[in-house]
Amino acid sequence: MAELNPPLGTTTPEIFLDNVKRADELVNGPAGTVDDRGGKPLDTWRQMMAKNDEVRQNLIPLSKQYMNEAAAQADIANIPVGSTTYVRSQDVWALADEYMNNGGTLQPTGRKMPSQELVNIMTDLFRATFSQNAPAGMSLAFMDERKNYSVGLDEAGRLLAGWIKANKAELKKLSADEFISSIISSSRLNIGNSALSVVADGNAVSVYDTLKRLCFAINKKGVLKSGKAEINNLTIASILGLPANASISTATFRDFVMAWRDTLNRPAVGIKKSGAFAAGKIEANHGEVKSLKAETLEVKAIISPEFLRYFNQSIYSRLPDIAHKIGYGQSLAAGVNTQALITIAALYTALRFIGGVRAQDGSGTSAENHAQLVPYVETYKNTDNGQAWETPMGASIRGWYELMIAENYGFNPDDLIILGSVPAEGGQPIDVLAAYPGKYMQRVFDDISYGYARAQELGKTYRPVAMYWMQGEADQTKGTTKADYQAIFDTMQQRIDAHASAVCGEEVHVPIFVYQFSSWINRTPNTAYPTIPMALLELAQTRENVYLTNPMYIHDYTDGAHLTARSSYIQGLYISVMEKRALIDGKAAKPLMPVSHQRQGRAATVWLNPVGRLSFDTSIVSDPGNYGFRLLHPDTRAIIPLTSLNIRYDAVTVSTAADIPAGAILQYAFHGGTTGQSPGRLTGPRGCLRDSQGDIISFTLNSEVIRMDNYCVMFEITL
Repeated sequence: MAELNPPLGTTTPEIFLDNVKRADELVNGPAGTVDDRGGKPLDTWRQMMAKNDEVRQNLIPLSKQYMNEAAAQADIANIPVGSTTYVRSQDVWALADEYMNNGGTLQPTGRKMPSQELVNIMTDLFRATFSQNAPAGMSLAFMDERKNYSVGLDEAGRLLAGWIKANKAELKKLSADEFISSIISSSRLNIGNSALSVVADGNAVSVYDTLKRLCFAINKKGVLKSGKAEINNLTIASILGLPANASISTATFRDFVMAWRDTLNRPAVGIKKSGAFAAGKIEANHGEVKSLKAETLEVKAIISPEFLRYFNQSIYSRLPDIAHKIGYGQSLAAGVNTQALITIAALYTALRFIGGVRAQDGSGTSAENHAQLVPYVETYKNTDNGQAWETPMGASIRGWYELMIAENYGFNPDDLIILGSVPAEGGQPIDVLAAYPGKYMQRVFDDISYGYARAQELGKTYRPVAMYWMQGEADQTKGTTKADYQAIFDTMQQRIDAHASAVCGEEVHVPIFVYQFSSWINRTPNTAYPTIPMALLELAQTRENVYLTNPMYIHDYTDGAHLTARSSYIQGLYISVMEKRALIDGKAAKPLMPVSHQRQGRAATVWLNPVGRLSFDTSIVSDPGNYGFRLLHPDTRAIIPLTSLNIRYDAVTVSTAADIPAGAILQYAFHGGTTGQSPGRLTGPRGCLRDSQGDIISFTLNSEVIRMDNYCVMFEITL
């Protein structure tokens, strides 16, 4: 400090007035300096404020956000080189984007500040993902692929785990008293409502329940001790030893050595003091008795599995009084060129519109053609696409009734009215059939609207319950891609669902049943690969409300595309079986198809989902070679010869002379056909693999037994 004259602390009036003057200049003067009594400059108040503002400007890159990049660049002088600043983001998921001053030019770093909206969405998504399916009593759960929880938090905030694997785990050794007194200590591992701990109770390891009772333990000799055991399956090597005077039940009956009781505390089965085996009631599938003495004998027949399917079948779907089945698609759906009528007598209580089965059949307006419901019989019409005869609809209706009579004990056809209609049109690609406003989709909408109106007139409930979709040939010819086809299909199904929901006044989702046509081989110019048949298979595999009924190589054709009347009828029966399983029985309705596969050296195995045993059957479908299987090299697509083809209950194994290369392609039902020939069971692309569903489900047609064996779908697997 400079020497002051007079010295610091002087209190003369002159010094006091001088200080007052200097203070006035410091506080009220302009930005600058004022010398103290020693001649040293002091910053005025305004000078200090200016310096503060300069410091604040230098901190802008760390605190200021600019509305856009241009504003930040304009202020580049206040952003030191190498420093970063933030510009408000136009992205709803980000609050701001980070920029760096790189030699006088702002450049984005790629880092972002997340917006509160994104944080909220991610938080809600995380909570929803791990809490919506949490088991009762848990607030958060991580689920494994089988929907079992692997780890989670219960409502008390405790961490729970279904299974713990650890390379090393240490539990503090406690005395029993210490364990009981510190039951919530870290030395205990909670397992549900039990606790696993190493305690000084004479055992190597013990498990206690929440009441501190010993559940089970392993003593130091390796013996398992249990207070109570519930075992689903107990295997005893030689003998079951019990302490003296002990019994399996908590208390034996007066003349029994030991006995099991039922839930009503009645003796179910036991051994009497005389050594006799006694039972209150015996149910056995098979019994061999040398002599039988009984006061009262009741015998119930246990008959073959074919008969057992008639019983214990509840109706899964809540069916309306009038269940409407719709047939849509191209000419096969409409029965074009089938050349005969089969369903010429009324089908149980089934109905159709008065104009005819098809939308084209009636001669009046749509209102006139739908004005009345009449008993269902198939009708003939010379349509713009050709002469139309038997559609698959008639047989699909018959199949529903007869399967329900056979499998739903006590069902009577009077219990259900099935309405059938076919608004299909031949030769149309999917984008035309699905378009709305559009001529053909309007037919579907009219069938639904008038179906509801006619049901209301009868005082009955109504809903469209199923639609079969026989279409895709026009798109194979057109060259429609798989992605485009599936996208239009999804839109079409959504439109039908929306209209049905609006008409019925409830949420309606109409399941669609598709097929896999084999006439792709004749769809010039696109005869090299079955794009649309494979797209239909994938739709059934990936969409919740889409089912594939069967491949079409099993049928007979009148030309290169159209079924005979008999095959059109059989196709309707296949549709009915799949519809019955999915809609009436509530079962996983799938055609015969691969479910898994494995490549191992020279062999590859494909597992399928048969009803009964798999079989190679050449009595219906002729062998195109290797029963329809073909193996292609992954790089050259050259055919790899098969040395053997073996079948067992649910699997097919192919083998080759050398190791099968990774990525090899196994095809089924791709070959055997020639462009221009019938695409059916003798000359089309086909295969001979089927299951044995025909052992338990069959129909008759003019005294001919029609087995409902599932033939394998056309598939392609990369090994």
